Amino acid sequence: MFSRREFLKNLLVMCALPYFALGDSKNSTKCAIIYYTRTLNTQILSHFIQRALGADLFALETLKPYPKDYDAMVTLAAEEKRKGFCPPLLALPNIEQYDVILLGTPLWSLDISSPIRTFLAQSGLRGKILVPFVTNAGYKFGNALDSIAKLAPQATILNAFEHSFTLKEKTSQNLKVLNQDKITQNKEFELLQQNKVQTWLKSIKGI
Repeated sequence: MFSRREFLKNLLVMCALPYFALGDSKNSTKCAIIYYTRTLNTQILSHFIQRALGADLFALETLKPYPKDYDAMVTLAAEEKRKGFCPPLLALPNIEQYDVILLGTPLWSLDISSPIRTFLAQSGLRGKILVPFVTNAGYKFGNALDSIAKLAPQATILNAFEHSFTLKEKTSQNLKVLNQDKITQNKEFELLQQNKVQTWLKSIKGI
């Protein structure tokens, strides 16, 4: 966890930052949403955010697909976390033009997902503002924020957000299929705690 000294340092940085209002056409701040999803939970939240902010949206994809089986995925995620493994991505978004990056990750083994680890390790994030949002099965942020801070020490982390979904892969068979059905029916946002998300979005917009 962050130490008291690190917390005070980040607080001072926040106070010194210029005001920014995402989604405000009169403001020159450029924002991107970059996320990884496997069950589509994080995609659903990312698309809701994109609709609200009008930011550019990028989905990370790995060169090698991850297992569909839940137990196999849990075992692999724990192993990749232990090794600090960064899986190859099909493409790395060009983030040079963006000032603010909303970074979406599912919580894997109580940490960031491995594809997000690859993005953080391979992207130049000096001077960027990172706004993490973490989807989870009830474990909130886990160790995700600590990992993001370690992998992006020259970025400023602000306004982190966590969202727990009612449907969980451990107890819901074929969660990705269920989510895809909701998307096809244009009902995917019903799966979100919309009031909670909108309150967070207001804090980002500076409202």
